[in-house]
Amino acid sequence: MIKISLPTIMSKLLNISEKSYYRWKKKDHSKLIDLIETHFTKEELQEFLETGKIEKQEIIKKLSFDELKNIKEFKRQLISDEIKRMQEKIEELKTLENIQ
Repeated sequence: MIKISLPTIMSKLLNISEKSYYRWKKKDHSKLIDLIETHFTKEELQEFLETGKIEKQEIIKKLSFDELKNIKEFKRQLISDEIKRMQEKIEELKTLENIQ
């Protein structure tokens, strides 16, 4: 995938010029532009332009709300566990440093 700029992506997505994109972003359609740029990454928008879909969205729409909540909780727990492991390692290193 060749990287292209966000203004180029947005102008192709909305079928407008890049100049119009900046005008839309500034005043004409700022809420629409904000919505798109807030909820989609540049890579996702480029993927949509190239393939007509966003793979991550295709996967998500097949999941129920409860499944999405479970994934979120699982991810939160993994991060929490990793932080605890890192804190333990730091304490272990501090102890070793004090011994030497």
